Amino acid sequence: IGVIQNIDKRKLKIKIKIIEKNKVIKIWPIITIYQGLLKGEKMDFVVQKNTEIGMSKLIPLITERTVVNPSDQKINNKIKRWEKIAEAASKQCMRPDIPSIGQVMRFNEAIINSKRHEKKLILWELEETASLKHVLKNVNRSIHHIAILIGPEGGFTEDEVRNAVKAGFQPISLGPRILRSETASLAVCSIIMYELGDIGGSDA
Repeated sequence: IGVIQNIDKRKLKIKIKIIEKNKVIKIWPIITIYQGLLKGEKMDFVVQKNTEIGMSKLIPLITERTVVNPSDQKINNKIKRWEKIAEAASKQCMRPDIPSIGQVMRFNEAIINSKRHEKKLILWELEETASLKHVLKNVNRSIHHIAILIGPEGGFTEDEVRNAVKAGFQPISLGPRILRSETASLAVCSIIMYELGDIGGSDA
């Protein structure tokens, strides 16, 4: 941040004094959340809180159990609203960047779109063997891009989970309790940012 001290029109010269330097901290790893569309203002919560935690991108998702299926005009208005929420949340938590909000995708489109991600996870309440804790213990610590599929109210169908697995997604559980979709979204982002990112501070 600086202030203009002097403008010399004759020499086309501007003198600026730096009064404050802001340290830019890169958010790492890059987390993309494919979030099943939720009813009411729950998506507002998902965008706001995951922005604070460290999400890089959110893509609204239409699945077999999605209750909300708004018109194109309505969803465009909602995306603009979520972008404003992400911007406000970034300012509040002093993030140097603003997470992007992608266009709505259908489930099959999303799993194809996720090919560039190095680690791909799908939250599934019926998963009995692989917990998020176990997966993160064995993941490469220098991983760059992580994709997370999170279902709407009612979760994913077994067919959707099977298709996701074929596309390289790993089903994971968050534990014995069944969390609301918006709670699960925040929980998984928080845990990943704690284990692999900057939540909790540095090890030094």
